[in-house]
Amino acid sequence: MMAQKLGVPIDLVVKFGGSAITDKHQLESLRKDNLVSAAATISHCVDHGLRCVVVHGAGSFGHHHAKDYEVNSGLHGTAEEVKRRKYGMCLTRLSVTKLNHEVVRSLVDVKVNAIGMSAIGVWVADNGEIFRHGVNGILELLDNGFVPVLHGDCVLDASKGCGILSGDVIIKTLCKEHLVNRVVFLSDVTGVFDKPPSETDAKHIPKICVDGNGRIMSAISTSCSQHDVTGGMLLKIRTATDIVTNSGGKTNVYIAKVGSNSVNAICLGQDMENLDQTTLTEIVYQT
Repeated sequence: MMAQKLGVPIDLVVKFGGSAITDKHQLESLRKDNLVSAAATISHCVDHGLRCVVVHGAGSFGHHHAKDYEVNSGLHGTAEEVKRRKYGMCLTRLSVTKLNHEVVRSLVDVKVNAIGMSAIGVWVADNGEIFRHGVNGILELLDNGFVPVLHGDCVLDASKGCGILSGDVIIKTLCKEHLVNRVVFLSDVTGVFDKPPSETDAKHIPKICVDGNGRIMSAISTSCSQHDVTGGMLLKIRTATDIVTNSGGKTNVYIAKVGSNSVNAICLGQDMENLDQTTLTEIVYQT
């Protein structure tokens, strides 16, 4: 195994949200303009010498199959149910790897040395919790000048047989195992609102304060797509606050709209004071 530079932090982890790069209401449909914009952001960061990791959601490439075949329920039940879920697992993986190819292609097209990495066979869960992870493989690719591109995936589960591993859990595990300077979640909306942004009286929240116990100091009401088997926006917020809490505020976390005028500056770690605060939400550690 190659020696790893354990003292070198990951500068940036960027999550391409499933709702940002796909149309969740239409099976296997890309939002190409957003994907191109997200890829351009990574290219900009790599050109500035940042060590970057990309993780993307599944969106309409996977959630539909996983939901329809109840993949997250595991390989229990009658022989027919187990057979059906195994088949559903294969369909789900076929779909998410198709999206991963599109994401990697978008990065390679702008001269980013991107390498797709699937979780299955490396990451293993136990009743939904991480039992074995693939962080070392991510670090090895980074140390050799590549941009790893991971995604939400089906994985084996020691207790259930199989399950769904979300991209958010991958990011959370990566931040737990290695120092990450910044995490940026690219969304289809301008950060977090106090209620679903589709509601006319929804108000944007520029900062979410979280204390050392992980308590969120903001009132937030969320909703998720009927096909989302990984928790929707609530899981994204919980993941973001957990990262900040677990790192004691060392990891800076933001949620921003893909393509907004603040994204590149956030990713590069530039001064927040000069940014349009209406285009993002910052997760702030409060002692």
